[in-house]
Amino acid sequence: MTNTFYFNALELSPSNNIYVTAAPSFDPGNSYESTTSWRGRTIRISDVQPKPTKVVLKGFCTTEAALRSIVKYDSQNYDWNTDSEALYLIKDLSRRWKIYSMQVTFDYDWNTYPFTAIIVLNKVGGEGYVQTSKTGTSSSSPISIASILNAGDQDTFFDSIKITGAYSGGANLTSPAITQSTIGYVLNVADIILDTAYFEFYNDYTAKHTYIDAFATTNGFTRNKNSSTNVTFDTDHLDIAASGTLQYRFRLLHPLLQDPVLTLTIPSMTGSPALEVSPDASNWWEAERTLTTGNREDYNLTKLAGYDDFYFRITTAAGEALSLSYMKLISWHNYSGQRPILYIRPNSTSETMSISFSAGAVDYDLRYRDKWSV
Repeated sequence: MTNTFYFNALELSPSNNIYVTAAPSFDPGNSYESTTSWRGRTIRISDVQPKPTKVVLKGFCTTEAALRSIVKYDSQNYDWNTDSEALYLIKDLSRRWKIYSMQVTFDYDWNTYPFTAIIVLNKVGGEGYVQTSKTGTSSSSPISIASILNAGDQDTFFDSIKITGAYSGGANLTSPAITQSTIGYVLNVADIILDTAYFEFYNDYTAKHTYIDAFATTNGFTRNKNSSTNVTFDTDHLDIAASGTLQYRFRLLHPLLQDPVLTLTIPSMTGSPALEVSPDASNWWEAERTLTTGNREDYNLTKLAGYDDFYFRITTAAGEALSLSYMKLISWHNYSGQRPILYIRPNSTSETMSISFSAGAVDYDLRYRDKWSV
C-alpha cells in the first residue's frame, strides 16, 4: 500500500519517485495519550493534552534526487527561524499538521533509498473528527450546495475547498465565487482557472494551485496556452521549433506566498532555449535555472512572490528547438484578503453554499468536520 503525503508542496508519491509504504505511526510518549484509526482518507486522533507529539513516516525513494528533496526538510538543513514558509505535514490535501522538527535517516539498498522521517508536530489537539465531503460538477451557473451540517456546538471551518476548472462552451472556468447563502460571506476563487487545473483553499488562509499537462492529447495545449509561435502537438509531446514561443498565463487573484515551481520533462533540446517569467507580459527575466533535458526537472519561477497574475514562456532562437512531454506548475497563495472565512454554523443548522461563474464549467469538492465541539 502506498500512502500520499506532502511536505508543503513536495508530494511524497510515485510520481516524484517517492513511496510512503505505511500509515504514519503516532508515538505519544510518556506525557501524551492518543489513539489513531484510519477512516477512509482521514485519521481520527483523540488526545488529552495539546502537547507536541511524534509521527514516524517510512518509505523509499527510487532516485537520489527524490531522497534529496526529502532530506532538504531535515532539521539540520531546514532553517526553522528564517525560511519563508512554515512547514506542514499534509495528508490527502485535507489534513494539515504544523511540523516543529524533523529527522530523516536513510540507507542504500538495491538501487533504492529507504528512509525514515521522525517528525515532531506542534500540536495534534482537537483534530479528531470524521470528515464529510460535498462534490459535484456543473456547466450551469449558479450551483446550489445544500444540507451542509455541523452537529457540534461550535462553528467549524472547511478543511479544504477544492475548485477544478473545466472547459465548456469554448471557454475555461471564469470568475468562480463561493457564497455562503444565509450569512453572505463570499470567497472569490480566481479570475480564470485553466482546464483541469485546481485551486485548493485551506482554513489557515493558504491556497494551493496545481496545473498539470502530460500532453496525452492536444486539449490542454489548445485550451490553456496564452499564446504560441512555431509550436505543434505530436502524439504525446509538444515540439517548439526555431524562433518559437510557448507562453502561459495564470490569473489567480490571490498573491503568491512564494515563487511558483514549474516541473518540466524535456526529452530533447537543441541549443539553449530560455525559460522566462513576467508579472505583466512586458517585463521579462530568466528563471534562476536554465532549461535542461531530463525527467521532471524543477524550475523556480524567480521573483514572482507577491503577484497574483503572472506568466512564463519558453523561447527558442534561430537554430534552436525543444520537445516538451510533461508540465506541472504548483503555486501557494495567501487569501487572507478574503476575510472573513467561510464557516459552518453549529447545532445541525442547514447551510447552503452557492457557486457562481461567468464561463466554462466547475468541479467542486468541499470537505469539513461534521461535528465540532469543545
